[in-house]
Amino acid sequence: MIAEHAQGARKLVFVNRYFDPDQSATSQVLTDLAQRLAAEGLAVHVVCSRQLYTDAGARLPPSEERSGVIIHRVATTRFGRSRLIGRGVDYASFYFSAGLTLLKLLRSGDLLIAKTDPPLISVLGAIVAHFGGAALVNWQQDVFPEVATLLGANPLPRWLDSLLRRLRDSSLRSARVNVLISNRMLEYFQQRGIPLAQLRVIENWADAEAIAPKSTAASELRVRLGYTNEFVVCYSGNLGRAHEFYTLLAAANVLLDAIDAFDNRLAGLAINFDHATLAATIVACNHFDCITGTN
Repeated sequence: MIAEHAQGARKLVFVNRYFDPDQSATSQVLTDLAQRLAAEGLAVHVVCSRQLYTDAGARLPPSEERSGVIIHRVATTRFGRSRLIGRGVDYASFYFSAGLTLLKLLRSGDLLIAKTDPPLISVLGAIVAHFGGAALVNWQQDVFPEVATLLGANPLPRWLDSLLRRLRDSSLRSARVNVLISNRMLEYFQQRGIPLAQLRVIENWADAEAIAPKSTAASELRVRLGYTNEFVVCYSGNLGRAHEFYTLLAAANVLLDAIDAFDNRLAGLAINFDHATLAATIVACNHFDCITGTN
């Protein structure tokens, strides 16, 4: 899809807070695509931060080339994800630094692809693409600020929330195309007045060739955690406001009735989560451990 719009472009410029070697979800799919396009002979640049999703204090090199992709890492504040205020300051500093870098980098005939980390990066993308003479593609991974409102985590006054939604919608209308990850997103943005011709659904993917079973002895994680012959179900995603994990716990309890020797481990990054509630729920389930990390 993006390759179709890349034909004739002088260079492709992606903007997202995280990129290779970071292992967060947006970084992984972006890295897959950027490296594949670079392997096809296209000029690919990525503007991102110097941090890692799991380490706000990381200081990756300001610039380098990895697998044919030219990376521009901008300086930002490093408050991390533990508090909303600090996260907001990190977002603002990335908008500023990335905006300056994009203005220097973009030229007429370029294609700018904006993801959604930090939120509303499409608004910045529309501005810098306009002044740089570049075409814009928005790659939407979520719907902000609506998702924050639904989760009860939106501190913005109503007038500002409404303004940001209008600015976001305007940036989507200014794009050549908006790539969405689900049909529900497409339906919602249609309701917001974004023309259907500018909306395209492409679900996220995983490299099936990179995911293969291996023996228990070959699993470094199992060895490190001391699990040798146990049946282990591992949830390795985030545990945040938007992540519904009670279904996983209920399924584990069903399995407990069917399997005598059953161990279930939760391994993930718990950010802004009610750890007391999580711990109490897990303790109530026999054979349940939780291995979490924060930054």
